[in-house]
Amino acid sequence: QEQIRVPLLIRLPASGGDGGSGTRRAGRRISRQVRTVDLAPTILDLAGIPPEARPPVTDGQSLVEILGGVEGEGGDEERVAYAESINRLTYKVAPEIRDEKDEVLFSLTRPPWKYIHHAREPEASELYHLERDPGEEFDLSEEHPEIVRSLHRELQRRRVLPETLPEETSDPELRERLEALGYVQ
Repeated sequence: QEQIRVPLLIRLPASGGDGGSGTRRAGRRISRQVRTVDLAPTILDLAGIPPEARPPVTDGQSLVEILGGVEGEGGDEERVAYAESINRLTYKVAPEIRDEKDEVLFSLTRPPWKYIHHAREPEASELYHLERDPGEEFDLSEEHPEIVRSLHRELQRRRVLPETLPEETSDPELRERLEALGYVQ
Protein backbone atom coordinates (compact mmCIF):
# COMPACT_ATOMS: atom_id res chain seq x y z
CA GLN A 1 0.00 0.00 0.00
CA GLU A 2 2.83 2.41 0.80
CA GLN A 3 4.07 2.17 -2.79
CA ILE A 4 0.78 2.92 -4.54
CA ARG A 5 -1.23 4.98 -2.09
CA VAL A 6 -0.37 8.63 -2.61
CA PRO A 7 -2.03 11.75 -1.24
CA LEU A 8 -4.25 13.71 -3.58
CA LEU A 9 -4.39 17.41 -2.73
CA ILE A 10 -6.96 19.57 -4.47
CA ARG A 11 -7.45 23.28 -3.99
CA LEU A 12 -10.69 24.48 -5.46
CA PRO A 13 -11.49 28.06 -6.43
CA ALA A 14 -13.89 29.84 -4.06
CA SER A 15 -16.82 28.93 -6.29
CA GLY A 16 -15.81 25.34 -7.04
CA GLY A 17 -17.15 22.15 -5.54
CA ASP A 18 -19.40 23.84 -2.97
CA GLY A 19 -22.66 23.97 -4.83
CA GLY A 20 -22.03 27.54 -6.03
CA SER A 21 -22.18 29.21 -2.61
CA GLY A 22 -18.81 30.88 -3.18
CA THR A 23 -17.37 29.67 0.10
CA ARG A 24 -14.44 27.38 0.65
CA ARG A 25 -14.50 24.36 2.86
CA ALA A 26 -11.62 24.01 5.26
CA GLY A 27 -9.10 21.33 4.43
CA ARG A 28 -10.28 17.85 5.23
CA ARG A 29 -9.31 14.26 4.77
CA ILE A 30 -11.46 11.96 2.69
CA SER A 31 -11.09 8.32 3.61
CA ARG A 32 -12.76 6.94 0.48
CA GLN A 33 -10.63 5.47 -2.23
CA VAL A 34 -9.96 7.81 -5.15
CA ARG A 35 -7.81 7.21 -8.20
CA THR A 36 -5.79 9.28 -10.62
CA VAL A 37 -8.20 8.18 -13.37
CA ASP A 38 -10.85 10.20 -11.48
CA LEU A 39 -9.03 13.50 -12.09
CA ALA A 40 -10.13 14.05 -15.70
CA PRO A 41 -13.89 13.73 -15.04
CA THR A 42 -13.49 15.86 -11.90
CA ILE A 43 -11.74 18.68 -13.75
CA LEU A 44 -14.31 18.53 -16.56
CA ASP A 45 -17.15 18.78 -13.99
CA LEU A 46 -15.49 21.71 -12.21
CA ALA A 47 -14.96 23.47 -15.55
CA GLY A 48 -18.67 23.09 -16.33
CA ILE A 49 -18.09 21.05 -19.49
CA PRO A 50 -21.35 19.23 -20.29
CA PRO A 51 -21.06 15.44 -20.67
CA GLU A 52 -21.92 15.51 -24.39
CA ALA A 53 -18.99 17.89 -25.09
CA ARG A 54 -16.41 15.78 -23.27
CA PRO A 55 -13.89 13.40 -24.73
CA PRO A 56 -14.59 9.78 -23.86
CA VAL A 57 -13.24 8.90 -20.42
CA THR A 58 -12.56 5.32 -19.42
CA ASP A 59 -13.02 4.25 -15.80
CA GLY A 60 -12.86 7.60 -14.00
CA GLN A 61 -15.64 8.98 -11.83
CA SER A 62 -15.98 12.64 -10.87
CA LEU A 63 -14.98 13.50 -7.31
CA VAL A 64 -17.05 16.72 -7.20
CA GLU A 65 -19.72 15.26 -4.90
CA ILE A 66 -17.10 13.89 -2.53
CA LEU A 67 -15.20 17.20 -2.54
CA GLY A 68 -18.42 19.02 -1.74
CA GLY A 69 -19.06 16.77 1.24
CA VAL A 70 -21.69 14.60 -0.45
CA GLU A 71 -20.82 10.94 -0.37
CA GLY A 72 -23.40 10.01 -3.01
CA GLU A 73 -24.81 6.64 -3.94
CA GLY A 74 -21.68 4.90 -5.17
CA GLY A 75 -19.49 3.56 -2.40
CA ASP A 76 -15.89 2.42 -2.57
CA GLU A 77 -17.02 -0.94 -3.91
CA GLU A 78 -17.74 0.89 -7.19
CA ARG A 79 -14.40 2.74 -7.16
CA VAL A 80 -12.01 -0.12 -7.92
CA ALA A 81 -8.32 0.77 -8.16
CA TYR A 82 -5.86 -1.05 -10.37
CA ALA A 83 -2.05 -0.91 -10.27
CA GLU A 84 0.85 -2.80 -11.77
CA SER A 85 4.52 -3.05 -10.96
CA ILE A 86 7.45 -4.61 -12.73
CA ASN A 87 10.38 -5.03 -10.37
CA ARG A 88 13.59 -6.15 -12.03
CA LEU A 89 16.12 -4.79 -9.61
CA THR A 90 19.20 -5.86 -7.75
CA TYR A 91 19.78 -4.20 -4.42
CA LYS A 92 23.28 -4.21 -3.01
CA VAL A 93 23.32 -2.90 0.53
CA ALA A 94 26.81 -4.16 1.16
CA PRO A 95 29.15 -6.53 -0.73
CA GLU A 96 27.76 -9.49 1.18
CA ILE A 97 24.11 -8.36 1.15
CA ARG A 98 22.32 -8.65 -2.18
CA ASP A 99 18.61 -8.84 -2.94
CA GLU A 100 17.35 -9.50 -6.45
CA LYS A 101 13.79 -8.79 -7.52
CA ASP A 102 12.22 -10.21 -10.63
CA GLU A 103 8.52 -9.67 -10.12
CA VAL A 104 5.59 -8.75 -12.30
CA LEU A 105 2.72 -7.71 -10.03
CA PHE A 106 -0.86 -6.62 -10.70
CA SER A 107 -3.14 -5.41 -7.94
CA LEU A 108 -6.81 -4.69 -7.65
CA THR A 109 -8.26 -2.88 -4.66
CA ARG A 110 -11.98 -3.20 -4.08
CA PRO A 111 -12.42 -1.97 -0.52
CA PRO A 112 -11.92 -3.48 1.92
CA TRP A 113 -9.95 -6.07 -0.11
CA LYS A 114 -6.67 -5.77 -1.99
CA TYR A 115 -5.53 -8.59 -4.24
CA ILE A 116 -1.95 -8.76 -5.54
CA HIS A 117 -1.41 -11.15 -8.43
CA HIS A 118 2.14 -12.43 -8.95
CA ALA A 119 2.37 -13.13 -12.69
CA ARG A 120 5.60 -15.14 -12.43
CA GLU A 121 4.43 -17.13 -9.40
CA PRO A 122 0.61 -17.12 -9.26
CA GLU A 123 0.70 -19.39 -6.20
CA ALA A 124 2.39 -16.51 -4.31
CA SER A 125 -0.52 -14.13 -4.98
CA GLU A 126 -1.77 -12.25 -1.92
CA LEU A 127 -5.02 -10.96 -0.40
CA TYR A 128 -5.32 -8.34 2.34
CA HIS A 129 -8.20 -6.81 4.27
CA LEU A 130 -7.08 -3.17 4.28
CA GLU A 131 -9.43 -1.98 7.04
CA ARG A 132 -8.07 -4.57 9.48
CA ASP A 133 -4.56 -4.78 8.05
CA PRO A 134 -3.54 -1.50 6.36
CA GLY A 135 0.14 -2.51 6.51
CA GLU A 136 -0.53 -5.67 4.46
CA GLU A 137 1.12 -7.98 6.95
CA PHE A 138 -1.39 -10.86 7.01
CA ASP A 139 -2.05 -12.61 3.71
CA LEU A 140 -5.61 -13.96 3.74
CA SER A 141 -5.58 -15.64 0.33
CA GLU A 142 -5.81 -19.16 1.76
CA GLU A 143 -8.67 -18.21 4.11
CA HIS A 144 -10.70 -16.50 1.36
CA PRO A 145 -10.13 -18.31 -1.96
CA GLU A 146 -13.54 -17.17 -3.27
CA ILE A 147 -12.50 -13.51 -2.94
CA VAL A 148 -9.16 -14.26 -4.62
CA ARG A 149 -11.01 -15.93 -7.52
CA SER A 150 -13.44 -13.02 -7.83
CA LEU A 151 -10.74 -10.34 -7.86
CA HIS A 152 -8.57 -12.40 -10.20
CA ARG A 153 -11.51 -12.71 -12.62
CA GLU A 154 -11.92 -8.93 -12.45
CA LEU A 155 -8.27 -8.47 -13.45
CA GLN A 156 -8.86 -10.87 -16.34
CA ARG A 157 -12.00 -8.95 -17.42
CA ARG A 158 -9.96 -5.75 -17.49
CA ARG A 159 -7.50 -7.51 -19.83
CA VAL A 160 -4.47 -6.34 -17.90
CA LEU A 161 -2.90 -9.72 -17.16
CA PRO A 162 -0.36 -10.82 -19.77
CA GLU A 163 -1.05 -14.10 -21.49
CA THR A 164 2.68 -14.80 -21.53
CA LEU A 165 5.60 -13.08 -19.91
CA PRO A 166 8.53 -11.87 -22.02
CA GLU A 167 10.85 -14.75 -21.05
CA GLU A 168 8.24 -17.22 -22.25
CA THR A 169 8.31 -16.10 -25.89
CA SER A 170 9.59 -18.58 -28.43
CA ASP A 171 9.98 -15.96 -31.17
CA PRO A 172 13.75 -15.27 -31.34
CA GLU A 173 13.31 -11.89 -33.07
CA LEU A 174 10.82 -10.71 -30.45
CA ARG A 175 13.08 -11.96 -27.67
CA GLU A 176 16.04 -10.06 -29.15
CA ARG A 177 14.00 -6.84 -29.32
CA LEU A 178 12.82 -7.31 -25.73
CA GLU A 179 16.42 -7.89 -24.59
CA ALA A 180 17.55 -4.71 -26.37
CA LEU A 181 14.87 -2.80 -24.45
CA GLY A 182 15.93 -4.37 -21.15
CA TYR A 183 12.72 -6.35 -20.60
CA VAL A 184 14.43 -9.74 -20.61
CA GLN A 185 17.94 -10.93 -19.86
